[in-house]
Amino acid sequence: MMKMPTLVIWGRQDKFISSKHAEVLQHLLPNVQIMLIDQCGHLPQIECSEKFNEAALAFLSDVDMSEGSATPASRTPPTINIAQ
Repeated sequence: MMKMPTLVIWGRQDKFISSKHAEVLQHLLPNVQIMLIDQCGHLPQIECSEKFNEAALAFLSDVDMSEGSATPASRTPPTINIAQ
């Protein structure tokens, strides 16, 4: 099981892999944060690049690499963020 902090950004209207599969990741990855982006399909990094970039930069700025292993600096529990 991967214990590193992980950000998954998913388009809510993904027609290839349903965003409902994000719930499975919550059980498999203990330090996952899932962001579902409305009005976005399978390629959020292209279709919704501004929201994608904001989420990625916010996540990366909250990860502490000083101890040699990445841990969330805020140590907040995994949540599902809904982007409108």
